Amino acid sequence: MPRAAPRTLIPPQPGARGGTSHGALRLPGRGGVTAPGPGGASGAVALPPRLRRAATGIETPFVYEFDRGMEPFSPPEPGFPAEKSSSVPQRKYRVLVGVTGSVAALKLPLLIAELLKITGLEVKVVTTERAKHFYNAQEIPVTLYSDEDEWQLWKSRSDPVLHIELRRWADLMLVAPLDANTLAKLANGICDNLLTCVIRAWDLSKPLLFCPAMNTAMWEHPITAQQVEQLKSFGYTEIPCVVKKLVCGDEGRGAMAEVWTIVESVKRILEERDLPTQS
Repeated sequence: MPRAAPRTLIPPQPGARGGTSHGALRLPGRGGVTAPGPGGASGAVALPPRLRRAATGIETPFVYEFDRGMEPFSPPEPGFPAEKSSSVPQRKYRVLVGVTGSVAALKLPLLIAELLKITGLEVKVVTTERAKHFYNAQEIPVTLYSDEDEWQLWKSRSDPVLHIELRRWADLMLVAPLDANTLAKLANGICDNLLTCVIRAWDLSKPLLFCPAMNTAMWEHPITAQQVEQLKSFGYTEIPCVVKKLVCGDEGRGAMAEVWTIVESVKRILEERDLPTQS
């Protein structure tokens, strides 16, 4: 199968965003890793994709999940009737977000919230252990996977392998932020955690976007440019880092692209594939 041509996305101009902001609601429940669903997919099942608030007309996505025992959560509260089904089925698009141990992982809750505003988008997150230091998992309203889940899911030969199930489930992968350590691993084919295993097994016919984030001195090291070019040679798409004052106090290039830039880049990829991106 031919590989996609490497490229770098040019950040859109300010003011490109639009639409009315509204948050995603998550129904209470136990969550966790599930057995694979139809087509080998695993994890959360969005049923239905949208619910409409009768009084205001605001579309509010609900996420239904099934726990390890496949027990459904409680139905939505009264006052949120299910939207009538359309005669034309809406196409779904599944995005897997990878997050690594850069301080830019602080922006993960905002990034997920903004992605969920894209109509018909389903999102799951794969995190490295070090990335957990920078965000509160309770603020992530989608299924979150880590190394522990990989090992808990597999008990015998007939059990699904999580990193393979996730690469099958996703239509697009977004790694934001991509720290210097994981960048080096990916460039050299190292796969020693759940996230790097997913990427090592990634279907190269599907888009993979990465957002580098590191200290300016690390970014300017000659090996960084070589590793970024290596990823682009695989067909991955770079969303370039930007110049700003970093958390460490240094000022220069190395900060992760702004969240709105990343979301607009994802929308652009969806549009190229003729998928709905209205938010």
